[in-house]
Amino acid sequence: MAGAPNKSNGRSRRVEFRALPGSKIPKVIPPRSVVILTSVDRKNTPDWVADRGRIFRVGYYNRRDGLDCIWLVNEAGEYEQTTDRQTLLDHFVILKLSNERDLFGDTRPPLKPRKTRRTPAFAIPDIMSR
Repeated sequence: MAGAPNKSNGRSRRVEFRALPGSKIPKVIPPRSVVILTSVDRKNTPDWVADRGRIFRVGYYNRRDGLDCIWLVNEAGEYEQTTDRQTLLDHFVILKLSNERDLFGDTRPPLKPRKTRRTPAFAIPDIMSR
């Protein structure tokens, strides 16, 4: 269990994330997938420096924007910012790959706020259990 004390030295283990193998990631990342921002390019994405470690959900796609415009949904259920697939794969780790098939959310209700604490470490076990 991540964060549980190690019996040998009493220190907490570090939480680590492994990316899914490239062959397992679909061309269109499904809505409701859960991602965490793990790296920041200070030159191209300076606004993300403070967001490192934040967890987002992939929102439903918009027909006007196309399938390469990925909306990132924050904890409050708000469509906060956009990115493209390559940037998402370069700077985020997919924690949970959704099986959602309705890419545009035509038959789905809007994403609701998550009932988790703002600290990502507390949110991860809840996300992984769903």
